[in-house]
Amino acid sequence: MKSEGAGKINKMWFLRGAGGENLEEVLREARSRKILFQWVERGRLTDLCGAEAHQGVVARVTDFAYADWDATFSNGK
Repeated sequence: MKSEGAGKINKMWFLRGAGGENLEEVLREARSRKILFQWVERGRLTDLCGAEAHQGVVARVTDFAYADWDATFSNGK
């Protein structure tokens, strides 16, 4: 549930009434990591992500630092 370099997931919202094997796997993982989650209506998910194409799941993650462009390509110069 966490990609290398990504922020930590601190809350998730799921479409009320959704189900299926993939969702169950995500829920198990969220529970095991003690991630707070909530079941909500489709409109709430749309509001949270700003689009209707959310696939029934939205996650809030902590900020993470981006690499400095010049430092990345300076090769230690």
